[in-house]
Amino acid sequence: MESTATFKVHRCRFVDYVPSAITALAFPPNPLPSLKGKNRAASLLPSKPATLAIGRANGNIELCEWSAQNVQTQAHQAWVLNKILAGPIDSKVDSLVFTLRDPYPLHIERAWDLSNLRLFSAGGGSELLEWDLETGAVLRSVSSQGGTIWCLAANPVGNLLAIGCEDGSVRILSLENDNLLHTRRFDKTKARLLSVAWGPPVYRNNTKSNTKPKSAADDDSSSDSDDEDETDWSDSWLVTGCSDSSIRKWDFATGRVVERMWSDKVRGQRTLVWAVAVLSDGTVVSGDSMGAVKFWDSRTCIQLFSFQGHSADVLCLTVGPEGRSVFSSGVDQKITQFALVNQTSPNDPGRWVQTVSRRFHSHDVRALATWPSYSIVHQSPPTFAFAPILISGGLDMSLNLCPCAPPSVATKKLPNLLSTGPVTTFEDSYNQRTPYTTGTSPAISVAGSAKILICRQERTLSVWKLDLIVNNVGNEEPIWFKVAEAELNPQTNLTTSAISANGRWIAISDFTETRLFKLEVHDDQYKLKRVKVLTSKLRTYMEGQDPSLGAAGLVFSPDSTRLIISSWKDSLIYVVELLDHENDVRVLRAFDHHVREEAVIRSTVDDESDDDMGVQQISRKRQHLAILRLAISQDGQWLASTDTLRRTHIFNLDAVKHHCSLPSFPHPVTALAFEPTSSTTLVLGLSNNTLQVFDVESRLFPEWSRVLSRSNPKRFTQLHDPLLGIAFDPGHDLSANVSSGTDQVPNPDKAPTGRHAIIWGSSWISRVRLDAPKAQDGAFGSSKKRRRSVNSAASKSLSMIDASEGAETQGQDAHAEESILTKYRPLLFLDFVTAQELIVVERPLVDVLRTLPPAYFRARYGK
Repeated sequence: MESTATFKVHRCRFVDYVPSAITALAFPPNPLPSLKGKNRAASLLPSKPATLAIGRANGNIELCEWSAQNVQTQAHQAWVLNKILAGPIDSKVDSLVFTLRDPYPLHIERAWDLSNLRLFSAGGGSELLEWDLETGAVLRSVSSQGGTIWCLAANPVGNLLAIGCEDGSVRILSLENDNLLHTRRFDKTKARLLSVAWGPPVYRNNTKSNTKPKSAADDDSSSDSDDEDETDWSDSWLVTGCSDSSIRKWDFATGRVVERMWSDKVRGQRTLVWAVAVLSDGTVVSGDSMGAVKFWDSRTCIQLFSFQGHSADVLCLTVGPEGRSVFSSGVDQKITQFALVNQTSPNDPGRWVQTVSRRFHSHDVRALATWPSYSIVHQSPPTFAFAPILISGGLDMSLNLCPCAPPSVATKKLPNLLSTGPVTTFEDSYNQRTPYTTGTSPAISVAGSAKILICRQERTLSVWKLDLIVNNVGNEEPIWFKVAEAELNPQTNLTTSAISANGRWIAISDFTETRLFKLEVHDDQYKLKRVKVLTSKLRTYMEGQDPSLGAAGLVFSPDSTRLIISSWKDSLIYVVELLDHENDVRVLRAFDHHVREEAVIRSTVDDESDDDMGVQQISRKRQHLAILRLAISQDGQWLASTDTLRRTHIFNLDAVKHHCSLPSFPHPVTALAFEPTSSTTLVLGLSNNTLQVFDVESRLFPEWSRVLSRSNPKRFTQLHDPLLGIAFDPGHDLSANVSSGTDQVPNPDKAPTGRHAIIWGSSWISRVRLDAPKAQDGAFGSSKKRRRSVNSAASKSLSMIDASEGAETQGQDAHAEESILTKYRPLLFLDFVTAQELIVVERPLVDVLRTLPPAYFRARYGK
């Protein structure tokens, strides 16, 4: 009988990491339709949902991609974090707006490609920011010329941007020709403009009718005239919610207020209209600080319907994609749905009713969005092949997703893109909650042999040390102490950090600069000393060029002699040698294999003909991508890197040269690590919770791993939380058990002899056998007996017990020995400190909520 082996687990809740609140949500707009029927993309169904932008209270903007490949497949993980745009220090994001560079694309996927999107943000200051979505940098910064920016909105065509300012005026900025320029200023008012929305545009056909036959010369110029007609949408009016209880309607041509709509108010107090929206028929919707949601006729400016849908401020509104439902939320944490009913014909206005209220959040809700996005230029409600999704976020830091089909489709069976059940109406559907994480680069790192932990926040770095103390009963007890803390002065929020295995080196970076520190110990006193030569050495190595000094990823070699830096802007990977005794560094190489040139083809197509060929202009563009994840093998020979285009490269650090590249996977890589027992085996975790194994030396996917790669168990792929990390025991193969504290669970009599890894997400941990044998019969996940055994194991302490022994049933898959454990949540970090010693860092929501002001609560009779 083999000896018993256990893993000692350090369950850490002392890390004071505080996630940032969600303050804004945005989706790209839909392509514009042409009344001539020319724009094919506007009438096509998307292959998958577009990019979701999440604005945070710390100024960061998260870009999330849909985890499934198309709308025919359920996405159990929904939107997965792909990139973070680091905000300027001490900033926030209150408003987010996407626009399309080309609102008339030939293909709908082209409309939502990052190269065709422009993203604007504002938050608490007078600066309007435009972001470069490829490099993550601030592309432009424009002053409002009117004080604090309270709101912004793009017109339906996407060529103008309206901002509401502190001085009570609306500023109009032009987005044409890829610019951002002030063009107009409306009349000033005496109230702050808290919200803004554009009215439906008017299609103006300026071409004169001509009944004579078309000549050949007319055919030559038809394409140019058609292009001019395509942009002939004219804005007529817009509305703003103000701080003096009013909703003002502005004439776009004159820039003057033409009418006011007044909200209810309490004597001596003004009502704040926090949110406004406009429907395609011109109906104006408002939400105010009295908790009221009102519907207004834009022509007569008379109130049509009023609902006391909330008991506190309404902070956000969104319109359902079909235009027949409206959602509101705010301080009271409720999300309320309003629906249009009794509409028997297009000319029948119908009536709005309050249908249902649901509570998904534990604190204020600041932002709402729906997918597909609502298009105000569509006169008739569109039809969808799947249920729309409502996304909400607020001060509790977590994203909530819920199907939101209107009540009118209760009898229809629309496919649910979320794996929350077959019901898709907002009233009866189940929601899906996305736990908070530390981002694409873990905010926590561990120096295993030194037993030191570091934690990164927006501008601070904390260092913790594990020591043993003797408790009251005479036993040694592990205790973590904070030994150092540094408050940096970065230009943006910190983006990535790392600590060497021996605990002597710490690297940390924001978007503009990478800082290297040496952790010195004198008389049990820890001090961070900066090695300032890193910046100058990088500049010298680039021979006069201006290198991108900010890092998207950092990693030290296992022997602590090298630092790998992946830069933000120029997509280079720097290999830096650390000279310990001299406090010096030396740049060995800069790899540019993640930089690529793409051909940009611009076509002019005559849509009235059957031929799709036209005049093509080809230009070449150098594309820079964020290299977010790095991994080094245990022997320090191999380096793996992956970027936001799902490309993975392998480098030989002994020869300091590029070795090979992997095929692009259908899903983004969210984690990668080398197996320590075989330094040539690279394990990659994808966003849909599947694994791929690659042998870097032979440049092949091993035959022994193909069962795992081709047929991952459903209980992994159907988890709602994406895979965040892969960990290997540095001492031996993971055929052992894991125990927490003194509760030790012995191994089974016959431990597995295969290769194992621990994979984890925000709410789960599991052990996976990489070289699992083929399944016998039946599909994965079909065994009820196996599911019962997995749930039983998950309810106990964290124990990697081989469930395949004695639990074999027909249809059980080859991965039945792996149990999914949900005891530790929400997880921020997991890794091995030393052999058979595991650290698990949690940040419970209850502890985070203690750092926030109390949530709104109104006592009710009898409760």
